[in-house]
Amino acid sequence: MAALLKGLLRAMVLLVLVLVTGCFQYDLDIQFDSQTHGQIVQHLQWTATAAVSPTQLRTWREALVAQVKTVGGQVQWADGMTVTVTVPFNNGAELEQRFNQLFDNSMAGSGLALPSGEAVAATLALTQGNWIFAIRNHLMLTLDLTAIPTGERLGAPILQGVELLTGKVHLTTPWGLHRTVSDDAVPQSSMGDFANQWNLHPGQVNQVEADFWIPSPIGIGAAVIALLMGLGYGLRYRFRVGLDR
Repeated sequence: MAALLKGLLRAMVLLVLVLVTGCFQYDLDIQFDSQTHGQIVQHLQWTATAAVSPTQLRTWREALVAQVKTVGGQVQWADGMTVTVTVPFNNGAELEQRFNQLFDNSMAGSGLALPSGEAVAATLALTQGNWIFAIRNHLMLTLDLTAIPTGERLGAPILQGVELLTGKVHLTTPWGLHRTVSDDAVPQSSMGDFANQWNLHPGQVNQVEADFWIPSPIGIGAAVIALLMGLGYGLRYRFRVGLDR
């Protein structure tokens, strides 16, 4: 009887944990529009408003807005628990600097966290090489979600398959990309339109690595100018030769 009561109590505690923690949808999209413009877009949706106290929610909102403003970003609320964070950047170095500052949890009161307090830690490294007509980019992104509990970690059969956090990382680039590290949940043979996204897995460190190219307007413009100058010189030379004859 004691064992049965203990089991029922454990099940009730775990159910309360799910209700209190709720479910969190988190999508991150890093968009490269051109060589000199792009943006970091985060979509966050919390589905347990009843489990978060008004004070806790207000504190989370204020901390989120303050952190986003430090990197020149904007916060838009669709409703009480659905938010879009947009941070623009003008080049690769600025993307790396602003992204890492946005997710910096080394100082108290900084970094991004869920309303229930779990930290969302991430780092980004971008290496670029100028090939005149295009910029070659190698991006490495690490998203640490070990603070997010999972049913498997809790060891509760009733919570098996329950995801307290779901989401994806997207990379939007002008000329597509090559995935250096693949997502086991998306077979390479059936990747298709999913080649630019990675599924997020709570309770572990998620890694994204990809190579992609961005056209260089400066290099392309310089080549066009050189071509026009060459054509102009050639036509002028032929015109002079015709006059000499």
